[in-house]
Amino acid sequence: MISDVLSFLRSEQKNGRLKFKSDQKLAGLSSFGIGGPASFVVWPCSSDALLQTVRALEEMKERYAVIGNATNILFDDRGFCGTVISTVKANRLEFKCEEYGETLTAECGAMLPRIAFLAKEKGLCGFEGLSHIPATVGGAVASNAGAFGQEISDRLREISVLSCGREYILKTEKAMFSYRKSVVSDNGYILLKAVFSLPYGEKSEIIKKTELAKETRKSTQPTCVKSAGSYFKRPTFDDKIEYSRLSAGELIDRCGLKGKRIGGAMVSEKHANFLVNLGNAKSEDVLKLANEIKTEVFLKTGVKLLEEVRYLPYV
Repeated sequence: MISDVLSFLRSEQKNGRLKFKSDQKLAGLSSFGIGGPASFVVWPCSSDALLQTVRALEEMKERYAVIGNATNILFDDRGFCGTVISTVKANRLEFKCEEYGETLTAECGAMLPRIAFLAKEKGLCGFEGLSHIPATVGGAVASNAGAFGQEISDRLREISVLSCGREYILKTEKAMFSYRKSVVSDNGYILLKAVFSLPYGEKSEIIKKTELAKETRKSTQPTCVKSAGSYFKRPTFDDKIEYSRLSAGELIDRCGLKGKRIGGAMVSEKHANFLVNLGNAKSEDVLKLANEIKTEVFLKTGVKLLEEVRYLPYV
């Protein structure tokens, strides 16, 4: 089986449709800086190449996982038994003028900060609050990423997804998305492209909102550290549970867990919902720390925390 996968990847790389490496350590791909080797890591050069790669791997019954910029993923210390497909090179953008704004077609690997910058330069609204989320379109749409009162689904018009080897185009509606969930994640789809409708706005106001998002993130969240961003989702409000009004970070802080450490993993002193790699953390350290946080928060507040970070096990 491995020889079949290798033969396919070599052929596709020779034809310029993808790049790949074998026995590649995943720690170098992840913002957490954690993870052993995968059998293969593949970088398709377009959404079409991604589609063909997934189809081929499924036909060969090769285990695979599709990732974006890996900023909300915890890889296993042992690595991944199979092929990891990174979408970051499938990143083409196309703007088309309309009467009241522009339509943006973005491939799955396009980065939100790049889109926000180009939109700002064109005087287009819709990505100001998302401008400093280091995610790809694919990951952001799947998790319905949001910040500063904006969600990526707000301006989303349609998506192209891959399911069971077939491509589908879906007209999107707000009902297809909720807090950190989407029709993509709910159904296990792989996002290929997304189309957004971005209206024109006052450029000075767009710049102001973008800068505010930047400064707020810088002042409230740990930077220049290895982490996967917010580790837990905001709790669902339950009027029977007093503390469910609080954010995950507030709950963790209230339980006195800032600075708590297991091995090389620690709860950030700056923002309690960030678990950071002090330099030598193992996935086991992070998982143990997360479980202890969940237990402590539940015992003291009655709130059950759910992970926002995705754990990708070896098998």
